[in-house]
Amino acid sequence: MNDVMYDTRKNLPCKALHDLFFAVGWSDGEITPNMLENFNIGFINSTLVFSAWINGKLVGCIRVLSD
Repeated sequence: MNDVMYDTRKNLPCKALHDLFFAVGWSDGEITPNMLENFNIGFINSTLVFSAWINGKLVGCIRVLSD
């Protein structure tokens, strides 16, 4: 049985977020200096973040911006 969790925290782990971006083709997997430590800045500065986790692995996320 899979352990499914949903979360609204904005400070997603940078490595987990980068791994998700790579898995779905939003990143080529290249990691430049300082990239990982700042990878979640866009999410931290969003109005709302919703993430989905299966067995502790980030499998989806949405961020919402507002005026």
